[in-house]
Amino acid sequence: MINKLDAQDRYTEHFAQMESHLMEISPDWARPLRKAAIEHFAGLGFPTIREENWKYTNLAALAHTPFIPAATLDQEGFDLSDLQDKTAAELPGHRLVFINGVFNAAQSRLNELPPGVTVCPLSIAFKNSPVAVDNYMTHVAPCQGNALVALNTAFWTDGAFVHIAPGTIVHEPIQIVFASGGKKDMLVTFPRVLVVASPGSEASLIQYHVDGLDSHYWANCVCELVLDDNSSIEHYLLQEESVTAYHTNLIEVKQASNSNYVSHNFCTGSALARTDLNVRLTEEGAKCSLYGLYSSRGTQHLDNHTLIDHISPRCTSHEFYKGILNGKSRAVFNGKVMVRPDSQGTDARQENRNLLLSEDAQIDTKPELEIYANDVKCSHGATVGQLDEDALFYLRSRGVGANAARHILTLAFASELLERVQIPLLADHLHWKTLPRCMPSARIFESVG
Repeated sequence: MINKLDAQDRYTEHFAQMESHLMEISPDWARPLRKAAIEHFAGLGFPTIREENWKYTNLAALAHTPFIPAATLDQEGFDLSDLQDKTAAELPGHRLVFINGVFNAAQSRLNELPPGVTVCPLSIAFKNSPVAVDNYMTHVAPCQGNALVALNTAFWTDGAFVHIAPGTIVHEPIQIVFASGGKKDMLVTFPRVLVVASPGSEASLIQYHVDGLDSHYWANCVCELVLDDNSSIEHYLLQEESVTAYHTNLIEVKQASNSNYVSHNFCTGSALARTDLNVRLTEEGAKCSLYGLYSSRGTQHLDNHTLIDHISPRCTSHEFYKGILNGKSRAVFNGKVMVRPDSQGTDARQENRNLLLSEDAQIDTKPELEIYANDVKCSHGATVGQLDEDALFYLRSRGVGANAARHILTLAFASELLERVQIPLLADHLHWKTLPRCMPSARIFESVG
């Protein structure tokens, strides 16, 4: 059982020590929110497995660890030697890099953007676009009832701000890199992202979470995305942090009429990771597609919770998640689709497939569908299985080694989601760098006879 008082007292004390600095870097409107957020966290404490939403993910180790909120100077001495390799840096376009929550200009690439497009750190947006930030930040993801969002709201130091003007199409992807860890152990960082897509705008966003060193840290992120009428956002989320790290992330998406949100969630890192992706289809004709691939090994614990909330009529959602589990790892998929009474004409499909590569790997999958309207088309399903023995035999009979055969079939299982990636260089990065890291003995082409 989590000792709530220890964690609450610890973070309350950290806040008191950092309060003057946090207030100094905040706009006027955010200062009372920070104070309210830490008080809210003190009242809630960390969630426990007694709560239905946290039944399969125990945060006791995370709550008991005396993490220290990262400060501005904690990016000094940060090892960036392999950051380029970890993040497909060769991709063109704007690129913001944050180290332990603080913007790093030297690692960022600020290319020329189309007129009407703003991509910058929140610290700059507070000065140049105060109204746009004030109108949305903390509105889509309020901290009420959510201890992890409350902690982020109390302690964030910087983050990414993306604002796209009406009718503007951004052709090159926008990259946001959050690197955490470094020479100091036991840091907790609080990345923050705010994306506002105005009517008729389009953009692709790539959000990386990586580590600087294999250090012991916790990244607790909050992302807010607002899609106005007829806008479109393609959102790639790559969580590739160290297997000695902890990662929690809440993504809240609010969609207006006929907007289109596409999420590609690739989760392979961290000792324990929990991603909550909540999409609210608030106006008629909105559409979302959620694609996800989680791959675990060793003793990793990866938890993906999704909620698609159909609030208005004639909205469409499509969700397709796959899991690959090896070693003694454990994964959780909880996908809830809510169809509210006014959501006539809803079209919602959800599917979760899982591949277990070892006898000790474990998956808890829980598709949920709640329907309160009668004129709808809805389906959901989940499967758990192993590699096809006939396919393995076929490959072995043609001279392919046992390990190579297993890896070929595993990559084939994942390819259905890789093929949906619309950026070729990013797809290559995922295929050749991300997934092989999850399969330690993958020497496919050396083993093919």
